[in-house]
Amino acid sequence: MPYLRKCANCGEPAMEPVEHKMELYNSICTYKCSNCGHEIELTPVASYGAMTTLGFFGALFVWFIFMDDHGDWPGPNNMPTIFQGLILLAIISFFPVQALLEKRKHTRYPIIESKDQPPPLAIEKTGHVGQRLILFIEKTGFIGSMLAPIIIATLILGTAAIIGFINFTYFDNNLFG
Repeated sequence: MPYLRKCANCGEPAMEPVEHKMELYNSICTYKCSNCGHEIELTPVASYGAMTTLGFFGALFVWFIFMDDHGDWPGPNNMPTIFQGLILLAIISFFPVQALLEKRKHTRYPIIESKDQPPPLAIEKTGHVGQRLILFIEKTGFIGSMLAPIIIATLILGTAAIIGFINFTYFDNNLFG
């Protein structure tokens, strides 16, 4: 939700939201200072949480597919090398570091506690398939958005498991051909 923010350029609490638009994976709010005209685009903090969770799962996928030999681990010939560990560490730390760099914008332009907050900007209805879901997840904050990909994946896999159970139990694997 867009709030009144303090301008890092002139130091006045005069940054007002002027535009709130959807992008592929999140929404972007554009702020403009009414005092000096400085403009900034801020991504909601919730997108950093989802990005961190998805980056962690992506790193686990890379580790499982490319670096694990699926042998009897731990063993003298199966221990991951230091190089593999460094690659995994770089992959895992990429998204949190990127999120922290983006979070700096929020600390440079802090929210002003004021009763004169501007009204929330409406996001135009676009053809974006997940617009309502993304906006709902952005309202949950950082921790809620970290859990959202896990909950969504659990719902999808749970539905698939229930369909498979029904297929094999009641239709002898003939439900889908």
